[in-house]
Amino acid sequence: MSNWSFWDWLTYTCIGVAALVLALDQAIKGSPVVLGSLSGLLARSTWNYAPLALIGLSSILLVLRQLHVLGAKHEAQRSNQGERDPEPKSIKTALRLQFFGDYRIPHEISSDNVASCFAYYSPSLSITPKDASGNTIAGGMEIPPNWAIFLALDKPAKFKQAIVSFSNPEVMPITDVHLANSRVIVTSTRGQVPAGVLAIQVVE
Repeated sequence: MSNWSFWDWLTYTCIGVAALVLALDQAIKGSPVVLGSLSGLLARSTWNYAPLALIGLSSILLVLRQLHVLGAKHEAQRSNQGERDPEPKSIKTALRLQFFGDYRIPHEISSDNVASCFAYYSPSLSITPKDASGNTIAGGMEIPPNWAIFLALDKPAKFKQAIVSFSNPEVMPITDVHLANSRVIVTSTRGQVPAGVLAIQVVE
């Protein structure tokens, strides 16, 4: 990540935000009460197409970066310094994180070919509407907590699939892999991660 340009940061930031929107969308759709309360919001095109727009933008940026349309000056400086982007290779790539079942950031247990990673926690949200007299009325909403995990790979890795597993699969919430390429892996959960070890690894 130390040699990322502005366009690299912009591209992967778009991917990360798209993952967060998708995680929130899945969390809302997984709660019947929330779904009924926010059906109008979810029906809006701005919400439905936000992840698609962000992923589309990041894809365009990636293509332009590969064609050297963006960041040409940065690439030229790297070439002058003798630096070149290595070709993706079959490299062992994995990450094991210790979760605590609450809002604490998970601790890394072990990793292979991971330059850096961060986990974003989105707390639960509960809204209870009341009338002028203070009485609870129907139409409340509750969104469970969820996590988004972003991995930046140390070296470009060649693989077919990124898989997420948990030490106790019976209590593990549904996880989604939103992006997995030679440089970055983005996953999210549809609910709180209980205490245990979460593993992300690639399959060649």
